[in-house]
Amino acid sequence: MNYSQQFVHCHTWVGWYDYPLYLFDVTAAGDMRMSMFGLGEDPNKVKNIVNNNRDRFQALYRHTIQSCGVLQANCDLTSFEQDMSSSGRRLLVDGIPDAVKPRQQNLNTIELGKQVQHNISRLVNKSSWAQACKGIVSAGVMKSVVYTAHKISKAIRARV
Repeated sequence: MNYSQQFVHCHTWVGWYDYPLYLFDVTAAGDMRMSMFGLGEDPNKVKNIVNNNRDRFQALYRHTIQSCGVLQANCDLTSFEQDMSSSGRRLLVDGIPDAVKPRQQNLNTIELGKQVQHNISRLVNKSSWAQACKGIVSAGVMKSVVYTAHKISKAIRARV
């Protein structure tokens, strides 16, 4: 089970470390480099980014988490508790941007999370393909092939 699936099957208490893992996992799932036959990127990339930037993520998301109204950080800021009531969940759903909000209104929590993840992945996928095409045009086909081969080689080494 990946980080985003764990988050969707929400626990009331979520660690600060889990939150950025979830965010990166959801967006990385749509990135064509991460899904390119499983060879495009280091499979530990998400975990490495979060591990190396834990304090920055905490500083970046602290205000959002403390002011959203449905998450309450514990006193030492190592984890936060989610309001699992129907009104708390409704507040979270209402805050989902229209671009990723499911069209179907009466989804259970698990289906809602899966649909939001799918919509985010679809948006990220479009952008990653556009970025890859622009890279080929700006760098040229040969440099792009060499770069891609290097990334695939690095991803394979990370798996060994």
